[in-house]
Amino acid sequence: MNDKVMFVDDEERLLGAIERRFRGELNLTTALGGPDALQKMKTHGPFAVIVTDMRMPGMDGLQFIGEARKIAGNTVFVMLTGNQDLTTAVEAVNRGQVFRFLTKPCPADHLLEAIRAGIKQYDLMVGRQELLHQTFAGSVKLLCEVLELAQPEQLGRTQEVQRILEAVVARLDLTRHWEFKVAARLANVGCVVVAGSFADGDELVQEQAAAAARLVAHIPRLESVAEIIRQYPISTGEFPRVDGDKEALVQCGATLLRVANEMHACHLLQMSPSAALARIRNRMPDLPEDVAQTVKEILASMLDDAEKARVIEVSVHDLAEGMILAEHLVRSDGIRILSRGTALSRMFIDRITRLAAQGKLKNSARIVEYPKRTTAPFVPVPTSCGHGQCATNGGQ
Repeated sequence: MNDKVMFVDDEERLLGAIERRFRGELNLTTALGGPDALQKMKTHGPFAVIVTDMRMPGMDGLQFIGEARKIAGNTVFVMLTGNQDLTTAVEAVNRGQVFRFLTKPCPADHLLEAIRAGIKQYDLMVGRQELLHQTFAGSVKLLCEVLELAQPEQLGRTQEVQRILEAVVARLDLTRHWEFKVAARLANVGCVVVAGSFADGDELVQEQAAAAARLVAHIPRLESVAEIIRQYPISTGEFPRVDGDKEALVQCGATLLRVANEMHACHLLQMSPSAALARIRNRMPDLPEDVAQTVKEILASMLDDAEKARVIEVSVHDLAEGMILAEHLVRSDGIRILSRGTALSRMFIDRITRLAAQGKLKNSARIVEYPKRTTAPFVPVPTSCGHGQCATNGGQ
């Protein structure tokens, strides 16, 4: 439980008295004025409750709270006011800026009661948010597991596209909006509903994306992700810079997702970076020059990875999380379990170990090993990929 409390006032003597009075009763920090408090929020936070005076020179209590909420939106604020400030204080409470206000002089026991009530309110809000986050994360995980079980051949491709997208975002120094990553993970769930190969053409990919978007849209907070998935197969490369605008976020995410899918397709086709970029520009004519050059650089890095990587045989018992399969993992009866390019998770390793113990899988797997590097590696392309997804990719 977070029980950290901060008092903000412009009178140093008053802050000293507060420290002496509540020492041992509160996990207390004091700040001399709004600017000092904002700095301490960054270095000592988060605080469950902040008690602030209304009248302070330079930055009054309401101005401070407005800035403080940008740093810690869950913090509960208690305001100390004089009688002359009551109208302002009531308005602040009504607008939800302040949890409780107290008039000065305020008895210590009343102040302590308000602070403890504020800590309970903070715990309630944070607990509710954690529950919502767990529900949200669980829904995303469930959809991903449905895809993994129903279409295991899609998993390696999904992970590679996600790695490429994250590399593009990092190289362009973009804000890592969580919507981009989730869209890359869920874009292929439509394959469960609309069957077919990516070699079947752009129309099928659009149908699969539309089906995925309909599924994802039912999950709270994923409306923007659903729109990114729906729009990505038809993105022409428009790349607005995201600045709190939902429409720009969707358009940028759709472009990034299509670019990543196009790059993955070119990698499977073993195209040179120049030829791949020409193909991508032809299919996405509105792609900005800086994004196009980033695409070319990453494609070159992917080829470099492929040349430097080596394939090693690893015992099932020595498999570790993050290892990447160099080839499809197939059961003794010919059923594919996982596709090449799949990064092994603990769940996958447990499944492989269990199948090997049952004699349904050989006791080793071929893993791609890379030289140490700072960026995420990419899977080298085999001479023959062995499945019908090498011709084209994703809407692409």
